This record gives sequence, structure tokens and C-alpha cells, in this order.
Amino acid sequence: MSIAETSQYCMSSAQRDTRVPERLNASIVVRRADECATGKGVLSAMSGSEAAYDDDSDWLSSDDETEPENTELKEKIAISEDDATDEDVSSWEKSQANRAKVYQIAERILKAFPGRRTGYGNGDKGETISDALRVVQEACLNAPPDVKPTAFQIDTLADFSNALRRRSENTGEHGHANGSFLEEAIAAADVAIQALSPERPELLEQLDALSGMLAAKSSWSFSPSQDRMNSIDRAIDAAVRAVDITPSDDPNEVTRLRNLSKLYESRFNLSNGSLTEDIGVAISCLKTILRNHPELEEEATKTLSNEIACLGLHGGDNDAVHSVFEVPYADLGKAPLILDYVPPHRFRFLDCKAYVDKKALRVLDFTTLPVGRYTAVSYVWKGLDKDDASDADPISAAVLRTACLASLSLECDMIWLDRLGIVQTNSSDKSWQIKNMYRIYASCKACLVLPGGLVRLADLAEATSWIQRAWTLQEAIAPPQVNCVFHWPWGKGVRLQAHFSLRITDIETGTSGMADLKNILQASLVPVRKETAEEKSRRLGTQPINMFTNAKGVQASAEALLGALNQRNKAVRANAIWRSALLRTSSRPVDMIFSIMGLLGVMLEPSSFKKDDRHHATIELARALLAKGEAARWLGISLQLEPNPHLSTMPVMPETSVSGGAYIRTAKGLKEAASIVGDSWWWLKGAPRGSMDEDGYFRFRGRAVPVMKMTPENSQIMLIQNGIYAGAVPQRKAKVIKSNSKQKWALRPDLEASPGHDIYWAIVIARAKQMA
Repeated sequence: MSIAETSQYCMSSAQRDTRVPERLNASIVVRRADECATGKGVLSAMSGSEAAYDDDSDWLSSDDETEPENTELKEKIAISEDDATDEDVSSWEKSQANRAKVYQIAERILKAFPGRRTGYGNGDKGETISDALRVVQEACLNAPPDVKPTAFQIDTLADFSNALRRRSENTGEHGHANGSFLEEAIAAADVAIQALSPERPELLEQLDALSGMLAAKSSWSFSPSQDRMNSIDRAIDAAVRAVDITPSDDPNEVTRLRNLSKLYESRFNLSNGSLTEDIGVAISCLKTILRNHPELEEEATKTLSNEIACLGLHGGDNDAVHSVFEVPYADLGKAPLILDYVPPHRFRFLDCKAYVDKKALRVLDFTTLPVGRYTAVSYVWKGLDKDDASDADPISAAVLRTACLASLSLECDMIWLDRLGIVQTNSSDKSWQIKNMYRIYASCKACLVLPGGLVRLADLAEATSWIQRAWTLQEAIAPPQVNCVFHWPWGKGVRLQAHFSLRITDIETGTSGMADLKNILQASLVPVRKETAEEKSRRLGTQPINMFTNAKGVQASAEALLGALNQRNKAVRANAIWRSALLRTSSRPVDMIFSIMGLLGVMLEPSSFKKDDRHHATIELARALLAKGEAARWLGISLQLEPNPHLSTMPVMPETSVSGGAYIRTAKGLKEAASIVGDSWWWLKGAPRGSMDEDGYFRFRGRAVPVMKMTPENSQIMLIQNGIYAGAVPQRKAKVIKSNSKQKWALRPDLEASPGHDIYWAIVIARAKQMA
């Protein structure tokens, strides 16, 4: 791996000044871990050392250094999927610890209930746990009325139930993915509830846990509908009992009533709307909170009022939510939709039911976001079949209907679409909406990606520009769930298969389908085949998936987005976001920054920047991140790109356009950004913290070493021991690093205080050992 060009931007000229420059237009210098096993000579060779530099002195030490101690520098930092994030490792360790805890408590159970062991006695942990569960069921459920468990046994049983629940919660991204673990946890909670007396505070905890686990079980779509209904019935019973015995001063009453409201709504959905009374009960639970808890803050009260209104709409009451704009369905297309006179600074949504039923195009508005009650659409303004880039595509009635049907299938009655949610002619409303854009997508239940735009649905094998547009990055990362909607003529009888199954949900049979975006991205990187969905499936040939990876080099865009979607580690995710943004473009340069600020936890004021002012918006974003104590995660997002001539800690940015891909201007002309950036699966570990001034100068502290540019004219001074000492001691060659431009630089720590040479300072950024 080579470093970014350093001769112009990454080094600072020095004359006898041995301090690390405080104001430095510097970018990044890292080095390979396998080239310095000792942790010394930290700026040793990057891409082919000319010779070893084995000075024993620690010539990069500093009293004010922010790097780890040398012992930590000696640790090998490998960039791989196995140890990519600290959070991933601790999540795995937590899962293992929970499983070990279950086994330990199971052993305690068998000791606490002597004479009841029924297992095989071969030491198998799984059988020990099952054995312990049978023991407590026999002791507490099948025991004679006059035989009661002791307090110690009850305490152990409660611990066992809690441990089984935690084990189950760690089996999937959203918990409870392992059926046998969940069943054991539910059985243990049932026993604990039977054994606990009403005055024990653990009873409420067990009822809450049982209700939550049964609700999770009822959401398993592969289970028979009657089993799902039985689970939700039991979940409601447990939740009602918990609410009934909750003390009036218990702060958890609000949470329990809200959960109970959600359970009644879930049962309404499982009944396909036949249990209409459940919506009324769900609303009553929320009204009880408002009545019994006047101390709630205004924001919490507004949230509850939103939920009540949305429940009414969900139950069929069209007047439950205020309509701010309405056009009869028969009149659509006769005149442009003009929302200029609606109140500004509101959150606006399309009523899906009214549109699907061909009654009207109704726009509903809220003063606060109805969290989890709507889907948000992600699309490109210039979609398929459009060569003219002057205006946005018209909205196809068929595509909008498909989006509404997809939203309703996810039990969401509203859709947020920027063309209807933003008053495009009102600059104040537009600025307000942009400022809230991250919240809009983060608060939806799911995002619906329409890669082909609003003209027509794209086929899986069809090229689109969705992954190269600036705003779609935030729209893919911020929501809790992201589904891709596409043309799917095969119906329910066909599925996609790679080394994993790709589940496709029919929206309109023979016309459209929907699948998880992450799965589509992963499938686009590997061969995929079509199969019949029968028990003995038949292969129907391969299925190209080119919506995100069709063009030469664009595969890097899919990999970068997957990195941002998959990584939970804050540092790695931030770096992946910066890198993915580098592969995208927009018609408004400033949107390149506005589209990622929310993902990075920063909120700039959009009205403070002109549409072409990406430069100052970038500086302000970096300043805000550093002011929060964040590290400079943007460093090293691409070592293949030249430094930005106006902001050298950043690489050059793609040129903006309304349609088409992201292109970088090079000495050889325009090149696709994705083909230059390359590998997307590494990041800069230990990026520095500091501050940035209004001009974009990044101030930080770090190790530094003098370096000299190697030229044919100065090759004779590349020997650390020059002619004065010739013959006195063996001559040694300087360590050499090479930049992307093939320029070689000699590391010269011996010239730290020497005058008369053209010396630059190279700053070490991140840890000394970083493999990439």
C-alpha cells in the first residue's frame, strides 16, 4: 500500500525547528504493520523499503503525544472481518458470557432441587440446561399443593429465567432469532411467575419479560397464523396482569401501558383488521397515560397524541389526522400539484389507504414526527428513461401505488416523499426540512428504496444511479429497516439463492417485489440463481443483480455502503460513511455535506450556505465534529486520490451533476470515483483529535520525523553517516517511503536539528502499526 502524495500537502518545510508544526496542511501517513515489529522507526517503509533503519533510539517520542504507549504500538492491528470492530468483539463475548451464565445457573438449579435430576449425566451443557428446566417445571408446576419452593429456590429460578432470556435476546440482530432458546426462556418465565408471590418485585419483571418474548414470537412470519395469534393473546394477558399489579407510584407504568397499546395494535394487525375493538383499547391505554401523568414533558405528550391520531387512522378513522391538502383521485393529472399555501415547517405524509383505494391524494401533516408510523421513500430525481437532466421526473401513478401498497404491507398508513413533503418553492420550509432530514429517515418504520426513480420500477438486472447519489447514503443508513422495491414478474413461486437465500416479498403478484436492501447489495457481489419455491426446488437459471454494481468499478460503491450498514463500531462506521460519500454526487455541491451531517451527529444550518459552497460546509462539518471531541475520521478515506488543493486533509471530491455517476477529474481526464478509491474494507485506527479553524487548518499533535525528497542530485547525502565519518563506523542507509506519485522520501531523524538542508516534517497519523 502506498501513501498519499506528501511532497506538496502532507509535509511542512523546516529550518532548525524541531517542533511538530501546530498549523499544518497535513493529510495522512500510515505504514504497514509487518515492516516494523519493534514499534520503532514508526514512519518506516510504506511500499517497499530501500533499506532497514535500525536505530535503537526512540526518536519519535514526545512529552505531549496523544498516541498510546509503545507497548500498545507493538500490538498488531489487523484489518479483517474477524476483528473489525471492538463492539462486534464485545457483543460476541457478551453472548458467550450469557450462555456460560445459563449453564452455571442450571448447575445451581440441579443442586437447589436435590433428588429431581432426570438428565443423562454426561456433562453436555445443552442437556444440563434442558434438565434444569424440566426440574423446575416439575417442582413448581406439578408439585403437590403442600410442597412450596424455598426462597432460595425461587431466587435461583428467577436468575435462571433472566439468564435464559438474555441468551435468547443475543441470538439475532433484533433478538430472539433462535426458536429453541426462546421457547426455553418462555417456559422458564412461566415457571418463575407461577412460583413468585404477588408481593415479590421480581414478579413484575418476569411478567414484562414474558410479554415481550411472546410478542417477539408472534412476529415470526414463518409460524402458522394461529400460533402467532395464540402468542399475542398470551402476551396481552401477561401485560394486562403487569399493569393491574403495578403500584400507582411506579415510574414504569407509562412504559407498560404503551407496550400494552402496541400489543393490542399487533393483535388487530394479525386479525387483518377484524378485531376492531382492539384499536379502541390501544387508544384507551394511551389516553390513560395522558390522564394519569400530567407531569409528562410537552414532547412526550405530543408523541402520545401523535400515536393516538395514528391509531385512529390505522383503524379507519380518516378524520383522526389533519389533512392539509387533498385532490380527488379522478382529478389527478389534470393540473400540477401545488402545495405553496400549506403551513410551513410541518412534517407531511401521503395517506396510503386513500390513494390505493383511488379516493384521493391526501397530504396529512404533523407538528412532531409520528415515530415508527410511516415509511420514507428513497429515489433519484432523474431515474430511468430520462436523458434530460433539467427537471425532476414526473411521478408515475403506478409507481406511487406500488410504494403505498408496500407501505401498507409493513403496517404503515403513511409515506413520506420529498416531492410531497417539502414545499420546493418555499426556501424557509426547504431549509427546515433539510435540517430535519436525518430525523425523518431515522424515525420511519422502514425506508422504501426505488432505484429506478418515480417513472417506473427498475429490474434487478438494470443499471441505475441510485447508489451514486448523495442523499441516498443517509436514506440507506439512518432508517431501522430498508427495503428495495423493484420489478418482479416471477411472483411468489420463485426465489433467489446464492450462498444464502434472498427472500422476496410480493407486492403486486407478477409486477413488483420487495427485499431487504442489505441482502440485495450482498447478492449483487456474488452469483445468484433463480429457483422455484417448492420443497424440491428447480433451478431457473442465473439472475444478474446490476442495480448497484453494473458499471466498471462501481462494485466499490456497494462494498462501501455495506461497510456503513454493517459496522456498529462508531469509528469504523464513520470512516465508511465518509468513504461512501466520496463515491457519490449531487446537483447541489453543498448537499454532499448536508446528506451526511446527520449520520455523523452534526446539525448545520442549511440556510447559512449557498448551494455551491461545499468547501465551507465541509470545513464547518469537520469543525463541529472536532469540537464534539470526535476524531478526524475522514483522514485516510482514500489513499489513492490526490489531496484536495483547497483543503488538504480531505481528498479531491467528485464533480457534481444532476444525473450520472460520481467522477474525479485527474491529469488523464475524468475517471469514475469508484474505480479509483479501491478497497473499502479498511479504516484508520486511532485517528487524531484536535481543532480546525475557519480556514480549514487542522491543529493536532502527533509524532513527526524529518524527511528529504530523494533526487538524483542529492542521492549522495542519503547516507546517515556522511563522508566526515567515512571509515569510522559502518554506513547505514536511510529508511525510504514512496508516495502515490512514485516520489521517494528518505526518513532522516539524524537531521532533526541540522541546518542547510531542504527538510520536511512528516506527521504520523493514527497508530504506528496499521495493516491495510
